[in-house]
Amino acid sequence: TDGIYVLDSDLRYLMFNESGPPAALIPATDENKERLRKWVARIDAGGGTQPEQALKWALGLRPEAVFLLTDGQFGDIVNDVTSANGGRSRIHTISFMNKSGEELLRRIADENAGTYRFVP
Repeated sequence: TDGIYVLDSDLRYLMFNESGPPAALIPATDENKERLRKWVARIDAGGGTQPEQALKWALGLRPEAVFLLTDGQFGDIVNDVTSANGGRSRIHTISFMNKSGEELLRRIADENAGTYRFVP
């Protein structure tokens, strides 16, 4: 979670959680970065990974970058997500605790000008 602190303060980001998508992008202030760090630290790997809808929703905002953080494997959504993106946003993928979805996450990142990283 230390990487959160390198977010520039002029950036805006959003955070999905169990209650659904946020109403708006929020600024990367020190206070909001601390809230994000605490939220990430509370994540419990519980299964049921289905990121396609959230990715498409996020891409609809036309951001410069999207970060997909997941603990698991899911169906092959690469073509659908890449098509929805249309080359507008970089999609960076992060797998934590479990490498089961590594191949798919690498493909999503590669086909959308992003990077892949595993965090144990």
